[in-house]
Amino acid sequence: MVSDVRRVLGSNLPGIALTGLMLVSIPLALATAAVGWAALTALVVAAGQFAEWYTRRDEFDKLHRVLARASFDVHLRSALRTAAMPVLLLGLAESAPLVIATWCAWLLWLMVSAIGLLTAARELNQAGAAARGLGVKALEPRVGSDPTSGNWPHTAAVLVLAALAQWSAEAAWLGAAGITAVSAVYLYSLARRIQRTLRLSGTRRMKAINKALREYRPEVVLYAGGQASTGYQSNVWLPTLDGLDQRVLVIFQNPALWNELKPSKTPVICVQKAAEYLTLDVSSVKLVMFPGNNGNNINLLRLPHLRTTFIGHGDSDKLASVNPFTKVYDEIWVAGQAGQDRYGTAGVPIPADHFVHVGRPQLTQLARKLAAAPPRQRTGTPTVLYAPTWEGWTTEEHHTSLVRCGVQIVKALQAAKPGVRIIFRPHPLTGTRSAAAAAALKAVIDLLPESDISYPGQGELYDCFAEADLMITDVSSVVSDFLFTDKPYSVVNTSGLSDEDFVAENPSISASYLIDGNLNGLAAALDAARADEFDVLAEKRHALRTYILGPTGSDEPFQKAVDQAIALNDLKEKKRVTV
Repeated sequence: MVSDVRRVLGSNLPGIALTGLMLVSIPLALATAAVGWAALTALVVAAGQFAEWYTRRDEFDKLHRVLARASFDVHLRSALRTAAMPVLLLGLAESAPLVIATWCAWLLWLMVSAIGLLTAARELNQAGAAARGLGVKALEPRVGSDPTSGNWPHTAAVLVLAALAQWSAEAAWLGAAGITAVSAVYLYSLARRIQRTLRLSGTRRMKAINKALREYRPEVVLYAGGQASTGYQSNVWLPTLDGLDQRVLVIFQNPALWNELKPSKTPVICVQKAAEYLTLDVSSVKLVMFPGNNGNNINLLRLPHLRTTFIGHGDSDKLASVNPFTKVYDEIWVAGQAGQDRYGTAGVPIPADHFVHVGRPQLTQLARKLAAAPPRQRTGTPTVLYAPTWEGWTTEEHHTSLVRCGVQIVKALQAAKPGVRIIFRPHPLTGTRSAAAAAALKAVIDLLPESDISYPGQGELYDCFAEADLMITDVSSVVSDFLFTDKPYSVVNTSGLSDEDFVAENPSISASYLIDGNLNGLAAALDAARADEFDVLAEKRHALRTYILGPTGSDEPFQKAVDQAIALNDLKEKKRVTV
């Protein structure tokens, strides 16, 4: 755990100091309490609780995840630290009311923490009927918030009051009253939250959601039926959805995604149970977009009045991009001609009129970042982005280079002469299915300072693109998007295929500097990053960009596709009504 904490904090001196205070205060508080040093005990407890409160900020999120994995989360830390005060007051027979009140308050705090965590778990279970952005406060999700997390400053204040009160018998009553009052206020707040959780359960939540939907009348829906950790599939579309002319709604099924979806102005609802979709009011909806293929999509695919389209969550040559399941949709929206050709190459027959070329509207964000970035200095130290994909759903190990040669790639980059700067950007799902991938991910992270790691959900991928002079990756959607930058890129071939066959199966890598499992080809890629004269694939990359990305650089093709799909749906519904 110590090495993980050190790696997470890096050179963050305030973070190191606060973490040290947070951890050291526990044994120190108990020790000073045992010998009766009241003032010092109160000071240590208050300082430790302040450190707990301060490090709840976003920049310390990784630290708390490391501590939680070590079964040393905030609840256990605070329980141990605040136990110092009842221990301290055990010897104060003359302040019996204060001793009793302090012990009761501490035991009450433990009970309240347990109840609060159970409440959070219940809210997670019920979050299938929750909404954000529809103007119904009672339906706002509380998933991920800790009902006891706001208690730390109050606890510290009460404990300090208790310690000071021991020096005066009269003040003892004040201390007892203060503890009782704060405990009562906190219990009242928790009771209100529990009441809210119980009151808005089941059918009442669905009725409230349906009422809000009838008032909002969404025309377009993005439906995400995926598991936890798939929020990125929707996140890539949120800025585009925010800019549409139509009223848009995001619907997802797994409540864990509340903690993954980025803020947006588009309203979001979570409907968890399949039976609830039978009563969900989507009568105003005309078009449903699906960013992923999974069985839960049937919840909306079964409705005949909706026009459906598969939009995916990135353009790539992976087999997932030619899933035969895609035949169930009315339309398939792809970036460019390459997205359409992949189906024919893979032997998945789909009529040509089912395809709509919409470009990659997300790349307007990348265009802005590239325009704002300083001019590339080809004479300085180049920045290399290593962005491997994840292990995938199958047992084949060649999906990600991370397992086979990730450590070797990073070590080779660290040893490169002249030197390079490294950015490591793993896929959000890395290590979720394969223990080998999880181990490889940890091994690479251990090689790098924290400043060289861009974790999904914290740093933007397109920011990494803007900084990089070269990208090393696997067959994935980042290849297609990186083509937009016109910068050199490398793809690692660990498939066992010859380079010729590998390129034939994956057209998006045909303008890449291929690297094999022994890192042959890495030197040529680094040369291309250092000087234009060595970048022999520049023209080929530029030509490939149009084939892969299509009409990219504007939201207009996507908006036009939405308008046309809605018009076709209106025409179909008009014919159905008149028949």
